[in-house]
Formats: sequence, structure tokens, C-alpha cells
Amino acid sequence: MYTESKTPWWSYLMLITPVILIPVGIQMLNKVEAPRVEEQVLDEQPVEVIAEENQQEELSGTGLVVVLAFIALMVGGMSWIFLATSKYSVEASDLGIRFGYRSGLWSNRFTRQDILQAYPSECRIKEFGGLGIRYGFKTKRWGYICWSGSGVHMEVMKGSKQKRYVFSCSDPVACIAALNLSAEKMLTPESEREE
Repeated sequence: MYTESKTPWWSYLMLITPVILIPVGIQMLNKVEAPRVEEQVLDEQPVEVIAEENQQEELSGTGLVVVLAFIALMVGGMSWIFLATSKYSVEASDLGIRFGYRSGLWSNRFTRQDILQAYPSECRIKEFGGLGIRYGFKTKRWGYICWSGSGVHMEVMKGSKQKRYVFSCSDPVACIAALNLSAEKMLTPESEREE
């Protein structure tokens, strides 16, 4: 059995983002508040001026709600993303493999019978345009990329469709060996060897 678990360094950025957003939101709140006007006698002001001031107060109240809602959504969203991506793991055995992030939504599980081919590969940030769960349009494969470097390329049958994945793995040879696949399922294609 092969097991690996890591916390991606970039998931901490999701935790820091709300800390940065709260002061920015407070500054936005200060700008939204209507300037306080000294109280004046109502008899001296025409009715139109009073109506304008009431309208400004209503707009500033609406702006306050919008800014607070924005802050709450950002803090909640970034916290949820941090919790969902704070643990990346790979587990392989002769029964199958599971790789991905903590949340069941962001991880994949395949039985050994689902696997058509598996071999060591390189996870390149350049291919996927970043870290995390990405799709490589040139290679037509899904990437679960936590770092640039060693990984496992896997072709599987998911339902009636064939899918291609590459995921970060510290020891791809040990991971593939734990799956106990047949020799023809572990052959690296010529196109991959040349790269």
C-alpha cells in the first residue's frame, strides 16, 4: 500500500485573503458612509434639499449592506476553499487508487479494473497554467497539480468514457507498484518518453 499526504503551500493564500479583505472592506465602508452634516433648522431648508439628503442616507445604507455582503461572501468562500484544499493525498493499493483534495468533490477514486494505463510522468505548471485542479487543453488530461515535478499519468474508464489524469506524487514508481497492475498497463508510450 502507498500513502502520501501533504498540505499545498498555496492553500495558505486562501486563508490569508480574508485577513487582507477585512481592512479593505472597512475602508470601503468608511467611503460609503454619508458625510455628517450639522443639523439645521428644517424651516430654513427647502423640501427638495431635505428629500435629497434622505435619498443619500438610503443609498449609503444600501452601500453598507452590499459591502458587508461582499466581505462575508469572500471570507466564507476563501475559508471553504482553504478547508477543501488544505490536504492533498494519494492512496494506492491493489484494490484501487484515490487521489485529490480533502473534499470528496475534489478527489477521484478508481478501482484497479478501471485503470487502463499508469506510468510515471511529469507535472508541469506550464502545461496546466497553474496549481490546483486544472485541464491541459493540449494534452487533453486533467491535472491535480500541487507542485511541479514528479507525478503519475493515468488513463481510466469512468463510466463509458475514457479519461486521462496526471497527479502530483512524490514517489510515482512506488505508487504504481502498489496498484499491482499488469505489465502492459504500466508501459510508458513513446511520445511520453521523448519529452
